[in-house]
Amino acid sequence: MTDQKIDWNEAGKAAELDAFMVAVGHIHVPTTNFDQGVRELEWLRRRARRGEGSCLVVGGRSGSGKSWLLERNLLASEFTQDYGPLVDPLPVISIDAPSPGHTKALAARLLEKVLGYAVPARDSEPMLLDRFTKIGIARGLKVIKIDEFQHVVNSFVRVNQSRNEDKEKIASENIKTQINKAPFQWIIAGEPSVMSFFHRWEQFEGRGRKLAMQPFAWPTDKDELAAFLDKYDEELSGIHFGRKSGLAEMAPRFQLATGGFYGQMVRRLLKDAAEMAFMAGDPDISEALSVTYERWKRLGDRENPFLMKMPEVASRLCTPPTSLPVPTVPQAEILQAAVAQPKMSGRGKGQTREPSFAK
Repeated sequence: MTDQKIDWNEAGKAAELDAFMVAVGHIHVPTTNFDQGVRELEWLRRRARRGEGSCLVVGGRSGSGKSWLLERNLLASEFTQDYGPLVDPLPVISIDAPSPGHTKALAARLLEKVLGYAVPARDSEPMLLDRFTKIGIARGLKVIKIDEFQHVVNSFVRVNQSRNEDKEKIASENIKTQINKAPFQWIIAGEPSVMSFFHRWEQFEGRGRKLAMQPFAWPTDKDELAAFLDKYDEELSGIHFGRKSGLAEMAPRFQLATGGFYGQMVRRLLKDAAEMAFMAGDPDISEALSVTYERWKRLGDRENPFLMKMPEVASRLCTPPTSLPVPTVPQAEILQAAVAQPKMSGRGKGQTREPSFAK
């Protein structure tokens, strides 16, 4: 690292750094799971073109790539058409499910989105949904994306951890009715419990599809992870750095550091390390990775995968966790339903200090 002091808040330098980070943000290296998601969204576009309502459920833990997939492949411009007399077309809407996730509050939020202003909650849930459907059709609505749908699923769990199947059944019937009533494409995303909710109701089988976004699994996906990192390395070196950082050889370290989750790998490590190395004038990002990890986790040198000897990394990857919490009854059902989904390519305390070399 260079000792040269640069003021990155100075206008010219700030613009240089920002331009570099914009370029890094545009790096796109698709995974097998991402490609399957693209195929499912193509199916959804075909349904939209033919005016057929459908539902795509995307489930996965935070960092598994749900937002990455949907933000890159749900552009309003792809669903535009000749709206004729429509003054204010709205082809795509996107909302987060409210928390607490009562279905009536969700219906009100959908209606507010197409109206553009808040609505009183005195109407019943079916009435709110009917108004939403009518106004959505009038505004040329094609795609509805609801994220964080686990809030709705969690609202059906009683204090004693049992499910309120009556309320769950009513909610699923209301959603099914809306899918049948209008040619909207519903994309419902959230934690794995979202998959279990739709897995329990057979009426969804003929009206939609499910997509499980899963992290890289070790060692099943180690070759794909290495290829992903190598391609990202190539793109990064082409933007600025004069050489590759050897990221493919660090695949075991990235797996141990992130559990194979794409979001953590890119947002928490690769992007931050790239920014740090750029500001330090380094020829690659290899040294910055250990600092970035420590600033994220604050576990100390001994727990840093980018400072460990490789035999230690391999040993930890092969050692199963020993302190997993015992799931409660509904959580166990959620896990069982999530495991039942098809997998794609094997997926489908230390001191809080910087790594010693960086002092």
